[in-house]
Amino acid sequence: MYRGRRMKAYYLSVEGRDEAGGVIVFAENYNQAIGNWDCELEYERWIDRRCKRSPEFDGMENASHYEMTLKQWHEGWWFDTEVRCPWEGEATDEDFKKWYEKEYQND
Repeated sequence: MYRGRRMKAYYLSVEGRDEAGGVIVFAENYNQAIGNWDCELEYERWIDRRCKRSPEFDGMENASHYEMTLKQWHEGWWFDTEVRCPWEGEATDEDFKKWYEKEYQND
């Protein structure tokens, strides 16, 4: 698919919609990342799309949902879920795993 080239992580978001959060995508370059806007983030105007490098997620293109969510938690992401996610820095990875299993048990 990518002929052995290393994939880079990019953070996609929509200008003015911080409450909607963002997503991590993997691509060879910026143009590919923003050009293949294949995510759940909705936007009205093309110019409102935002894309920035997120090297802290490089090499995670094959990570499981749990591994990616754990990394996001360590990076300070918050999750808008019914059960409050434990605060990173105050909870252990095991606390996070218990929350994750409750929150995503049907996925």
